[in-house]
Amino acid sequence: MIRHDDPIHQKMLELAYDSVEPNARKSLLEKIAALPVQDQPDWHALIEEVDQLRSTMSKLELSNRLESKLLGIPNQNVTIDSSETHSRPANVYNFRSWTRTPIGRVILAACMLIGLSTALYLNWPYAEPVPDQVPPLAPMLAAQIASTAAKFDVEEPTLEIKTSDAQALLAHFEKRNLSFPPYILNAGPSYTLDGGGVVTFDGKPAVFTRWHSDSETFLLFQFDSKPLALPPTFPLAQVEENNCTIYIWPGAGGACGWALVSEKSGTNPFYGRMY
Repeated sequence: MIRHDDPIHQKMLELAYDSVEPNARKSLLEKIAALPVQDQPDWHALIEEVDQLRSTMSKLELSNRLESKLLGIPNQNVTIDSSETHSRPANVYNFRSWTRTPIGRVILAACMLIGLSTALYLNWPYAEPVPDQVPPLAPMLAAQIASTAAKFDVEEPTLEIKTSDAQALLAHFEKRNLSFPPYILNAGPSYTLDGGGVVTFDGKPAVFTRWHSDSETFLLFQFDSKPLALPPTFPLAQVEENNCTIYIWPGAGGACGWALVSEKSGTNPFYGRMY
């Protein structure tokens, strides 16, 4: 995270208020010189951006209409020194003289601080990295899980309890003293629960449920994620194995994993469903 009490951070804020103050600039450059060599170019680039922004803003000219809107923000009147504007057209006002007024300095400082804070957040060398996206499941681990799931034919194994009552089946699983909390996923009204049981899945106990629709049968496994070192989050993985499609995803806050054996590619009515 950004450390706002860091001396370099404080010096950058001082530079935002007054980029031409020699002592502030000298002190900042000395502190940057003490950083690791690989971090110094980023800070020098920030200083250059601040200088360029100040230079550009000092050359801007505002129309009377835009000027009145900016100066009306704090509902205060600003006196303009006529000596600053006598050589310019009546409807044009130089931005440099405006920044010398009290309210002008306040607004300019606020704009500079917003820009500087954004730059510091994006470039701070000690900030925690933010991943662009959740990494996918490792291909070797996905293949291992898919191979285990595909060993079971969708018409096997034998159902320990035959029922379409999800709560009754869940109560049966809860009596088995499993190493993960069992759940029954809701596939929706188009799919009927046949029953389920407990099997050995990659050497460890896992629960399974069997479902069918008018055109397809599914075998859904819930297994302990810890022995496989399954990550707590990853996108839905899809593996083709033994003429079936195996879908793999995490569940229960990372305490378990799911593997669905589907006879048809592209069909997974259980992913993202409520328990």
